[in-house]
Amino acid sequence: MCQLWCGCSRDTGSKDNSNALYRAGDIEVFADSIIIGDITYTALGPAEITHCWKAPSGGSTDLDITFASSSHMADALFSKALSRYYHFPLSTADIYIHGALLDPQRAMESLRSMVADDGTIHRHGFPITADKEAWAAAAWEVYCATGSTPWLKEAYRVINRTIQRDTPVLDAGRNGLIHGTPSYMDPPKDYFPSWMSPVDRFQTICLGTNLWHYATLSTACKMAEKQNLYSEKEWESSAEKVRNAINDNFWIPSASMFGQYMYGDMYPILSMSADNRANPLSVILGVASPEMGRRLMKSRPTLPDGMPAVYPAINDASAKPAPDLQAMQGIAAAYTKNENAMLEAMGPLWCMTIDRDDCCAWPGLLLRGLFGLRLHPDGLSVTPFIPDRMPGDKRLSNLRFRDAVLDICIHGSGDKIVSFTVDSIRQERAFIDADISAGHHSIDIVMSGNSISDRPDNTVITKAALTPPEPKMFWENEREGKILNYDRDAIYDVYQNGIMTECLTGPEYTVTDTGTTVINIVPTVDGSGGFSPRPHISATPAARIHIPATAITPRRAPRHLIRNKETATRYIELAARHNTRITFYVQAPSEGEYFISIGYSNGTTETAIRTLEVNGQYAGTMIFPPETHNDWISVRQSSTATAWLRAGTNKLSLTYAGTTILLNEINLLKK
Repeated sequence: MCQLWCGCSRDTGSKDNSNALYRAGDIEVFADSIIIGDITYTALGPAEITHCWKAPSGGSTDLDITFASSSHMADALFSKALSRYYHFPLSTADIYIHGALLDPQRAMESLRSMVADDGTIHRHGFPITADKEAWAAAAWEVYCATGSTPWLKEAYRVINRTIQRDTPVLDAGRNGLIHGTPSYMDPPKDYFPSWMSPVDRFQTICLGTNLWHYATLSTACKMAEKQNLYSEKEWESSAEKVRNAINDNFWIPSASMFGQYMYGDMYPILSMSADNRANPLSVILGVASPEMGRRLMKSRPTLPDGMPAVYPAINDASAKPAPDLQAMQGIAAAYTKNENAMLEAMGPLWCMTIDRDDCCAWPGLLLRGLFGLRLHPDGLSVTPFIPDRMPGDKRLSNLRFRDAVLDICIHGSGDKIVSFTVDSIRQERAFIDADISAGHHSIDIVMSGNSISDRPDNTVITKAALTPPEPKMFWENEREGKILNYDRDAIYDVYQNGIMTECLTGPEYTVTDTGTTVINIVPTVDGSGGFSPRPHISATPAARIHIPATAITPRRAPRHLIRNKETATRYIELAARHNTRITFYVQAPSEGEYFISIGYSNGTTETAIRTLEVNGQYAGTMIFPPETHNDWISVRQSSTATAWLRAGTNKLSLTYAGTTILLNEINLLKK
């Protein structure tokens, strides 16, 4: 993995790179033109790019913010992005990156539209998918941009209610980390092994989801502080716990990056692929330490047409670069003072946005990365990061901040400010106060022209790496298995109960541990790590407890859902009106921790949820996703809960929390 992540090849070519902002593969990016293969796009000014775009008569845009520099292409792509700004919806990540700066009122209304009638963030796909994961962080940006106290109170109520509602369902039981997948991991086949069901995907512990969870908790802390609420310290403690858990569980020192997600319900193991949306986000949110951030940005993988979304990836689709990813990479590059990473983000981003009308990634990178505009409750800080290949003046005009309209001009390049003036009055601090008077103001910034870094030529990897095939395991019995698609060139790491214990030297494997053992076998080929097949369980009969539905009372055979009487008797209907709370008893041979799962069918279109109690104590929340509409026969396993059982009789209860299921069996496995 380290070899692939860090081992970039230098694509210097034979041409002079001195005038190019970026050159790799068949792409050349210059200040006024872009060459992609045989096509040359030339910016004729801020309102036209040949073979690509021309502003309507008059050159007006949806927003009256303009950008002018010595690069016609930078100017034109900025104008092009804003020309149809109101024609496309804003995501929460869009608002976080650029929406709060460009138009905070529109951003505020967009966030309000994502709130359900119960005052919580609308949860499409919940709990398997977190589709509004950046809502809290975006709401904080809007507050900082507007200074609106009513909005602060409104947003805090929404965040608080949402956290209180969602956390019990999503809790992964690992120092504050949560389950669920980021909204951008869609379709699932491009991001998850083929054996993963919706339950398996829910039980992954994803880097992206948990980074935004950290942002939500830290936002709640800042909002509570602004309102002088006692909960501030509690939010701060929760956020710090999640931050530490992310760094402890996801960071891979040998590869200088964070892993994509942990998978496997009983003993999660870390995917060695990189989620390249989440990795730069760890820098921007301040989860990665400064040293981690610098190492991460130096070791990033970059294709000629941009950073791959996942590396190594399951397939080509999941490796495809995207504009929002490039913007995140560029902003993180500014945070870590990495000039080459900035250019490798900016060049491909310009190419991607040539033929797209729905993308404001370039304005986002320009505002947050190059100009270094960062919103705070008491004002707007400015920390420019201008590569020396972008000399001359860069002027951003008509940017609204609170009641003021700002014209910001940066002279020169570098990352050190020589002078910072507001309306010709010099300031020691590069900061625009929130109480700046209404009307137009001129901000002039002179950069030192310092060399930001020892910049090498552009470095790219020749092609996207794919994960090796999952091992196809044949288990002759619980203890003896064989890899049917064994590759002599591969390394097969064996994980027992989440801990790597050995590397196989042949296709056969025998479980030597006599207790309950969960086996994962992970292939690595040429430094590229793959995925384990579905975890294999080796356990003695005494460690397993099986309770069929026929052994539980009260009973209600679901004849209205299953016509065959004999088949229907093997299920118990758990619904809003029937068996909203069902109790059963388990005879445990010895005390200890047990894994608990429910065999169920769900023929609805919604994920069912039940809370589990063991001996009167809350033990967790379990989910029961549907797979096929109106299929009430096929039995699948729910998510797994873990509970301590005493020797002898134990009382377990399931309580309705949404959507009908049919219970078929209960399975317990002693750890």
